[in-house]
Amino acid sequence: RSGEVFAAQWIGSLEQLESTLSGEGRKAQPVWRWQDAFSYLDTKAPLDRLPPRPVLHQGLKAKLTMARDEAGKANRRLVLRAFKAHVDVTAEGKSAHVYLISITEEVPSSRFKLYAIPATLTADSESWTTALADLAATPGVMVLAETKDPQKPLKVLLAKP
Repeated sequence: RSGEVFAAQWIGSLEQLESTLSGEGRKAQPVWRWQDAFSYLDTKAPLDRLPPRPVLHQGLKAKLTMARDEAGKANRRLVLRAFKAHVDVTAEGKSAHVYLISITEEVPSSRFKLYAIPATLTADSESWTTALADLAATPGVMVLAETKDPQKPLKVLLAKP
């Protein structure tokens, strides 16, 4: 999707990323299938019955999508997606994939009373910062680089095998 903002670059495996993000109520979402579009036909469906909308980055689907309800915010969920970059990192004879992590919020949205596809919003800075802090605080994860932008920080994270 054009203009996708990424919060982090993850150097490591998807399994490590999923286990790192699994806390705090985040749940891995099943891989999106065309049959999932049928759930969007119920315009009265609550957000928790609608799968996160599929998003592409450079024509590729997210390799991992995790979602959780936003605490204290009705009908909002935080969605983290990991997209595989077209590069690998090699050090000391070991190679690891690089994943780009986006953080967005989704809210219910019914269009023309025909379908209900969640609308995607930019995550607020508190949600953004909390998600990055959770990743960086994980044992075995090293922060290799980070920006100092208080509104939208960016981190490069290395997960030790």
